Amino acid sequence: STVTGLTTGTTYYFAVSGTNTSGESARSNERSATPVVSAPAAPVLSTATAGDKQVTLTWAAATGATEYKVYYGTAAGVYGGTPITVGNVTTSTVTGLTTGTTYYFAVSGTNTSGESARSNEKSAMPVAPPPPALAAPVLNAPVTGNARVSLTWSAVTGATGYRVKYGTISGGGAGAKDF
Repeated sequence: STVTGLTTGTTYYFAVSGTNTSGESARSNERSATPVVSAPAAPVLSTATAGDKQVTLTWAAATGATEYKVYYGTAAGVYGGTPITVGNVTTSTVTGLTTGTTYYFAVSGTNTSGESARSNEKSAMPVAPPPPALAAPVLNAPVTGNARVSLTWSAVTGATGYRVKYGTISGGGAGAKDF
C-alpha cells in the first residue's frame, strides 16, 4: 500500500494491524520513513542558437528541477568533460567555442534527490560575426579623356572591392561597374 499526501522532509512512523469482522489485531513493529523529492523529469531542449564563438540554449523547465546542467561536445551523444551547472534558469550561453565547429548539446535537471535523464539533443555551429560596416571612400577629382573618365578614391579599411555607380543625373547612378 502507498500512503499519499505526506510532506516531503517530514519523518513519519508506520505500523500495520490486520482487520476482519472480529476486530483488529495487535499492531506490527513500527518503522519510520521520510518522504523525499523525486529526481526531476528530463527537460526539453527547444533551441540552440549560434553566435560568435558561443551558443545560446533555451529549454522548458523540468518538473522538480532546482538547477540544470549543460552537456556539450563535438560529436552527437558524446559530451566531454564536466557539465556546466547553470542554476535554476531555462536559458544559458556556452562561450569559448570554436567558430565553424558543430557542437551538440543536452541539458539535465537536478535536485536534492538526483539528476534527471538528459534532454533531447540540439546542435549548432558558432559563426563569425559579420564584418563591420564600411566607411564611404573619398572620390578624388576625375580625370577626363576621350569617351572616358578615370577615377581614383581613398582606400576603405575592410573593403574587398569597389563599385562605381554612374549616370547622367546627379545621384541617379543607373550604371555600375565593379572593381
